[in-house]
Amino acid sequence: MLQLQHSLQVVRLPMVQILDVIQPPVLLMVPTTGAINGALGTATATDACSNPTVSAPSDSPVSSEGCSRSQTRKWTARDACGNTSTASRTVNWTSDNTAPVITNAPASVDLDCNATIPAPPTVSATDACGTPTVTMTGNTDNPANCSTGFNRVVVRTWKATDACGNTSTASQTIRVKCCPVALCTYTQGAYGSDGGKMCNGTNDGFSTAGYIAMSLANWGGSLTVGKPGRSVVMNNNAGDVACIIDELPGNQGSTEIAPGNFGICNLPASMLTNQHRIKNVLAGQTITLGLNMGGNSGLAGFALQAGTFYTAGLVGGCGSTTPKTRVCHYNTVAPFNLVSVENEYGSRTISQAVYNALPTKNVAGLFELANRALGNTDGVIGSEAGISLDDIQSAVAAINEGFDECKAFIGWNVAPCAPTDPTPGDGKIAATTVAPSLEVTAYPNPYQENFSLKVNSPVTGQASISFYTIDGVKISEMKRDVVAKRDVWVPFNVPAIYRTRIVYTVNVGSHNAKGVVLSPN
Repeated sequence: MLQLQHSLQVVRLPMVQILDVIQPPVLLMVPTTGAINGALGTATATDACSNPTVSAPSDSPVSSEGCSRSQTRKWTARDACGNTSTASRTVNWTSDNTAPVITNAPASVDLDCNATIPAPPTVSATDACGTPTVTMTGNTDNPANCSTGFNRVVVRTWKATDACGNTSTASQTIRVKCCPVALCTYTQGAYGSDGGKMCNGTNDGFSTAGYIAMSLANWGGSLTVGKPGRSVVMNNNAGDVACIIDELPGNQGSTEIAPGNFGICNLPASMLTNQHRIKNVLAGQTITLGLNMGGNSGLAGFALQAGTFYTAGLVGGCGSTTPKTRVCHYNTVAPFNLVSVENEYGSRTISQAVYNALPTKNVAGLFELANRALGNTDGVIGSEAGISLDDIQSAVAAINEGFDECKAFIGWNVAPCAPTDPTPGDGKIAATTVAPSLEVTAYPNPYQENFSLKVNSPVTGQASISFYTIDGVKISEMKRDVVAKRDVWVPFNVPAIYRTRIVYTVNVGSHNAKGVVLSPN
């Protein structure tokens, strides 16, 4: 007699597991048909009275639920007396031929020249059959030729891999626009003075009228401030140019433009003072900013942030590319205190509130915010987007005045000269380090959070630039293409944990330079 509970014994082959064992086998990767058949395995049986026979295995259809698959194989053993016993095994596996989906890779972006490159974000992915692994597979920072409009290209790549080996990739390209070597603006008062002499960055032969006409031509022949229904229009003709000169500067507070669309030569009496000047300082500053943007193509894209920006005069004036070096003069004996500052930087401030309200975070965005304010876009008198008209006017004035008569941008939130000499006894701290034939200058020096190196190489080639702590710990390195006797600006944002004195080295072929950038800390 066949004992059902004991008479059938299934022999386990290597790497084979039977259903009556607690955990059936699981195939994690997408298996082949042969692998599935091997996992289902074979069986033999024993009996106390005879040699039982085992039937051909019976395989169930493959069961599917999402990405999970399973199949069961069943055997039946029969002895000479007709007694039977059964056993079965189930194999589970994952069937996933679909690549994971990267969900939050950052979009490619073009940054303004002085904008900070964002840190790489944490990228994640989803998959129908589990949680994929995402790794950053590339992060290159390469120089570019400014003939393309960009001086730096950063490419980042990520790869997502699921449990079955399926992969997907994503990339981000960050292009940094070339910085204008200098920006030229003029104040309301300058535009309101006939017979002035103005520079567009390369040519200082413009009269006030000629500069206004050039700017209006660059606007396509017509400049409008405000918005439809509350606007002032200036066309490129002698009459409108004369009226701009006659009616600037604006004064007597900041208000919306009166209802109506006016030509600059046909402003109502309510919008003019007794001296025939525009009775609205926000309107005057906005007209001035529009003229400055038309006169200097690099101004519109100048990136803004909340804080104070610093500018320096230019060695040689109009057409120069070299900022004047700020020099901090100290007593050469104790207490080594600051005595004077040579070529001190100019500074202007953009408030956090105004920055938050900018539709785009650059001068073009500030011009748009001022126009919305003049046009009363939000319908609230005295403010726009929650910002007072006076605060908007102050921000516009900061740009008009910050680069007045052509200035070089130095940086944001630049540290002042230290109150005592960081290197006692030498009498001064200048920003320039010169190696034989290779000139490297750090601006600003001291720095607050970031600085730029101006590299002027005697030969064309590739500059290798490294940054170290004063203790010799390397912080970063990069490469930039340089052209002989031409300035190349290399911005560097110092990681917060390293914001102390920074040592830089620059190598171009056989030419070398080394210097120290000071921190106020």
